[in-house]
Amino acid sequence: MTKEEVLAIRKYAEGAYPQMKSEQGFDAVWFDILADYSFNGIMQSLKERIKSGNKYPPSIAELIGGYKDIITAHDALFVKWLESTGYFDDSNEDVEIAQMNKRHRREKTETFLQRPDIMPEWLKAKLDEYHGKVERRLFKTNEIKQIPGGETK
Repeated sequence: MTKEEVLAIRKYAEGAYPQMKSEQGFDAVWFDILADYSFNGIMQSLKERIKSGNKYPPSIAELIGGYKDIITAHDALFVKWLESTGYFDDSNEDVEIAQMNKRHRREKTETFLQRPDIMPEWLKAKLDEYHGKVERRLFKTNEIKQIPGGETK
C-alpha cells in the first residue's frame, strides 16, 4: 500500500469518526504497519466496521483483524477447492474403499480447519495458498485466471 492510500484510509476514517486525531506521527505508524496489506482489503475492513455501527475509531490492529476475517470467511470453500484440485482422490481400484478414503480425508481436513493448532504444516501451506487466491480475487491485488471453486474469471 502506498502512503497516499494510507492517507486516503485515514481521511475516510476521520470522515466517519470526527473524534479521530490526524497527526503526522500516527500517519507514519499507519503506513509502516499497513504497507504490506491491500488498500482495497483494508478499506473494505474499515467500511464494514463503520456499517456495523461501531462508535469508536478503529485501531490498526482492528482493521487488520477485519481484513483477515474477510479472507477467512471463505474457508468453508477451502475444502471444495481442495476437492477441485484432486486432493481427496484415491487411486484405489476398489470403488468403495476409494470413496471411504475420500470421505475420511475430507472429514479430517474439516477438523483441521476447526482446530488450526493441530493442522499439519503442509495443509497450512495449502490454506495460505488458498487465502492468497481469495485475497487476490476479493481485493483485486493481482489478476488471476482461476479462482477457488473452479470458476474462471
